[in-house]
Amino acid sequence: MNRYKKIQLISPPSNRTVEGQQKWARWPQPLGILSIATYVNQFLPEVEFEILDYDCVLDLDNPEHMAKIGNAELVGLSVTFAQVDGGLEIARIAKERGADVLIGGNIATALNEKILKYHPYVDYCVCYDGEESMLELIRGTDLVQVPNLIWRDNGTLVRNRTSTLDIKTLPIINRDYINFEDYFAKAEDPDFKPLPYFSRPTNMYSLKGCSWRATPGGGCYFCSIHDQGLRARDPKQIWEERMMLVDKYKVNYIWDPSDNFAADPVWLKNLHSLKPANFVVPFSNYIRIDFITHETAKMLREMGCVQVFSGMESGSNAALKALNKNITTDMVENALNIMRENDITVVLGIVIGAKGETQETVIETLNFMKHLYENHSNLDRFEWGTLAPLPGSKAYDEMMALPELKEKYAEFGKGNIMSMLEQMVEDWPEYMCGEGVDFEYFLYLQQLAQEHLPYRMTRYQKRAWCGTLHKAYIDGKLVYGENW
Repeated sequence: MNRYKKIQLISPPSNRTVEGQQKWARWPQPLGILSIATYVNQFLPEVEFEILDYDCVLDLDNPEHMAKIGNAELVGLSVTFAQVDGGLEIARIAKERGADVLIGGNIATALNEKILKYHPYVDYCVCYDGEESMLELIRGTDLVQVPNLIWRDNGTLVRNRTSTLDIKTLPIINRDYINFEDYFAKAEDPDFKPLPYFSRPTNMYSLKGCSWRATPGGGCYFCSIHDQGLRARDPKQIWEERMMLVDKYKVNYIWDPSDNFAADPVWLKNLHSLKPANFVVPFSNYIRIDFITHETAKMLREMGCVQVFSGMESGSNAALKALNKNITTDMVENALNIMRENDITVVLGIVIGAKGETQETVIETLNFMKHLYENHSNLDRFEWGTLAPLPGSKAYDEMMALPELKEKYAEFGKGNIMSMLEQMVEDWPEYMCGEGVDFEYFLYLQQLAQEHLPYRMTRYQKRAWCGTLHKAYIDGKLVYGENW
């Protein structure tokens, strides 16, 4: 007998309007919770799912939208760090209205013990992938047998076995749980309006995990993403999903948020070889600088890639080494040249605040940014951010190893988590960067960098890419967006 019959799966709001918070485009769909509903429905079609997206569609300040919360036996939330405070508020409301509450997503994988310790209205946390966990929880499996589940047994924290999901077994996500037109309408947001050629955008993923993060000694210093190695979907299914999105929903552009689209060269060649004849839908994706080759770029373009996002992070080789990026500035410039030869535009991520960062290494970065803008027409823009030592990253672990900061953040996870993360961002340069580099210097840097950034800076950062193109090659000609 099923433990639950009616489920709400919720994407909480990101902190968009608070000064200093990240601001995202609002047309990408909540793939994680959509995947869970689709997967469970295969086995338990009698269970009712409702998807509530407060990140892109619904508004917590709207009483009618607020009233929807908790109208279910189980409320599951997929929460990132940018969504943590809104997610916990929704969890509290849902519990008050009689629902059991589960939190998953990156925040639950990193902070499950603190969430369950300080927030009694949360009943469960799920680490890593949630499809199998939700299926077993809903169908009534003994709690100790539910994979990836963390829960309380009479006040004692119980951590169940970890299971790695084979994502090749997952079905194509059923998008009928949401109204596609709601998301197309959000693409009209003037801050993140795509080029007119890409007016009906959506998102889908092809891989999970990062090969660099899975390498012993690898992983970027600031990366807080928890995964279970590099996993790729079936290439045939990827093309089936792309064609379905075009045929059924008239999608004309896809953003693929996979960590590194070229991480598995054999898989990429297979995907390229299976491309359906006469089918092209423009897409963009993430790719590491050290995976950009002439062969890779050619395959990407032939499959429809129009833009890539790559983490350059710094224009100083010393800072790149401190960030454990496994790249050099020469490799960055070479990658831009290769992409230009293949009519692919590039967005480059910047992270200021490497361990030991000095004013000299920062000026190197600013000068290199200026050089790239002047010499590479296919460079769309930079996405600038100061280093955020998020839980799960090497940066966080080293910061918390300092006795003074360990004591200061001893109750991290209690109360307003985002405000404490903001304080960590401010503390980081004082404790971890070189002489003369503190948070006030970061604010000064933003003024210097502004001439290289085609948008207004927020206090900390404004990394708002989410696949929104400002430049693209259309029929071999470089086209600029209206807000460039």
